[in-house]
Amino acid sequence: MLKMNPTKCHPNRKAHNWLIYDIADRFLERHAALYKGVLYDFGCGEAPYREFFLKYCDKYIGIDWSRSLHQTAADIIADLNKPLPVKSESADTVVSLSVLEHLCEPQTALGEAFRILRPGGSIVLQAPWQWWIHDAPFDYCRYTPYGLRYFLEKAGFKDITVEAQSGFFTMMTMKRNYFTLRFVRGSKLRRLAVRWMLFPLWYLGQWTALFLDKLDKNWALESCGYFVAGRKPDMSTDENWGVLNVEGTYHDKNKAQNELLKMQLYSNIIKDVKTNFGVRDLAYLLRVTDNWFDDSRNYDGRWALFEERGSNVRILDMAAGCGTFVLHGLRKGKDVWGVEPEKWKLDYFGKKIYVSGYPDRFIGRVVPSVGEALPFKDGIFDLVTSWQTLEHVADVEKCLTEMLRIVKPGGSLFIRAPDYASFYEGHYRIFFFPLMPRPLARLYLRLRRRPVAGLETIQYVTAGRILRFFRNCGNAVSVENLKEKRWQEQIEQWIPIGEKHTTLTRPLIFVFRICHTIDALIRFREKPIELWVHKQSDPVP
Repeated sequence: MLKMNPTKCHPNRKAHNWLIYDIADRFLERHAALYKGVLYDFGCGEAPYREFFLKYCDKYIGIDWSRSLHQTAADIIADLNKPLPVKSESADTVVSLSVLEHLCEPQTALGEAFRILRPGGSIVLQAPWQWWIHDAPFDYCRYTPYGLRYFLEKAGFKDITVEAQSGFFTMMTMKRNYFTLRFVRGSKLRRLAVRWMLFPLWYLGQWTALFLDKLDKNWALESCGYFVAGRKPDMSTDENWGVLNVEGTYHDKNKAQNELLKMQLYSNIIKDVKTNFGVRDLAYLLRVTDNWFDDSRNYDGRWALFEERGSNVRILDMAAGCGTFVLHGLRKGKDVWGVEPEKWKLDYFGKKIYVSGYPDRFIGRVVPSVGEALPFKDGIFDLVTSWQTLEHVADVEKCLTEMLRIVKPGGSLFIRAPDYASFYEGHYRIFFFPLMPRPLARLYLRLRRRPVAGLETIQYVTAGRILRFFRNCGNAVSVENLKEKRWQEQIEQWIPIGEKHTTLTRPLIFVFRICHTIDALIRFREKPIELWVHKQSDPVP
């Protein structure tokens, strides 16, 4: 096989920087055994390495975003700062060269690389350290070897190697050469003349730096950048990787730490509930703590519901809280994400992953965000679920709009929320008049010696309000009211109504609704809203 320099077609390889590309060639060639199967190139740009990688891998797929300052030959247009439209465990190799510094969310990109890699797959990166600002304003970070190792370990990779791209003298030569580019300006003739004058300085400087770097004992401290290689663990062969036992549960790293974390969760729940709602029912608070802490159980029944419908592809949990739903899905191999605005819950989520021995890549699966401004691109999720959270958003309609935006055509929303057109307030756990005016509600709470802080976090959500919003969406969505569907099934069981008499169904459902409200009042319990909202598929042209 003829030797081929990987960077020979790189558009940025010039007379003033050929040395740094020669160094990259040697690194890429040394790691040729890692390029196999399906290879994804994150931030491929003009795909200058395509020909080189195709010597070793079966398929090359380049990914870049639409806002690139360069021409792009990407096969997939996507933002590496966000979840990618790529199937999990579909890649054998991920490479990303001089891209990590241009990502405002590098951990998300590394987490996505881990997700799409098959067990045993490899990642190969290059990131700058001592390098000039370029491609502004999309130049965010510089990386030390310790930072790179930390980010890859956090994403879940192991067998990580980090090596310096150059020593001090190459780094200083590159800085000097890039500085002299400032003099290459003016007319075409002048630029050509200046380049010829600078050529001996550039060429001899790089050859000299290559020799002097061999004498540098502190090579790694003043490098232009670093090369990194890592591997996704294969649970079938690797030992002690957040280990799964025969029952399919993860071993805790430290049982004492686990108990301590549970006590911290209990303390935070008590503080939150007492401060905002004045609830002092310790049995109830312990039950909430157990439910939130134990991610091995499907305590709210959502996963069973979604799996029954086959909605188990890419899922987003709105206001994921302490991440119980997300962790339960991740344990089962689901592609599930969450958003959560509260800092203490995000902190708990990270600690839970560490204490339970879960892979560090789980951490990036819950993103700090509010429902009114979701950090995801359009149509990326198959299912978005909002469970007892819609009443806490600042703008209900805007949140619903965002949920619809990020759902794929043909995807669904699942919404469960308390209906404030009822006589019970589930957060305060007290009798509450339907849609009680705010001034009257504050007075009522003070008379009952309850804090009003929690009231300020609540939106009066009703089934009518949500249904009106979706009706205004026209034919773009269809709504399935689970409660009414159950009532209709009961009616059909009790009273066999033929197709010719379906007009009787609506009045009977109205009777069921009244009975349900009376039952909720007598039994002193919440009357929930439960809706499936289906986004219509794009019409076939």
